[in-house]
Amino acid sequence: MRKPLAVLLLAAGSALAGTGVQAVDSFEEVGLIEALDPRQQLVTVDGRTYRLPAQIQLDGLPAISRLQSGRLIGFSGVQQRPYPLIESLYLYPTQAEPQP
Repeated sequence: MRKPLAVLLLAAGSALAGTGVQAVDSFEEVGLIEALDPRQQLVTVDGRTYRLPAQIQLDGLPAISRLQSGRLIGFSGVQQRPYPLIESLYLYPTQAEPQP
């Protein structure tokens, strides 16, 4: 008995759906910046160090130059060695900054 192609594709897609995120080892985090090393392009958030390349920008400048210890950030990226790589970043506003 032959199965239609659509059924086979649906089964294959279902089998892969649960493995897609784990296959690339992506992550999403929110935390407080503890330390910055702009020369090495490293940022430490909640005790873990990440690589933040200059290509990741905030307001047209490298994000690492805009960050400060104690600020809350949200970010995502992929696991790499020796440091996970941040691919996108959100800088949460502080209480002192005016809200739009």
